[in-house]
Amino acid sequence: MRCLAVLVFQGTISLSCTLWVGPFLREHGLLGSFQATGGLLIFSVALVILNLKKVALADYMPSLIYAPLISWVWR
Repeated sequence: MRCLAVLVFQGTISLSCTLWVGPFLREHGLLGSFQATGGLLIFSVALVILNLKKVALADYMPSLIYAPLISWVWR
């Protein structure tokens, strides 16, 4: 049952990046920061699933917007 949550979470991030956000991020060279942030969120899901650490994942969702924005400003 928990693997379904990971599939939905990772699938949503991957699908949104590929279809809607990906072309814009790729054009401006920001795709790497988006993927790194998504990977960190997936790692956090694994920590929760394995009961290693309780992480409030919803608090980190805005980082998917801020990470590319900060990368764009820094360039």
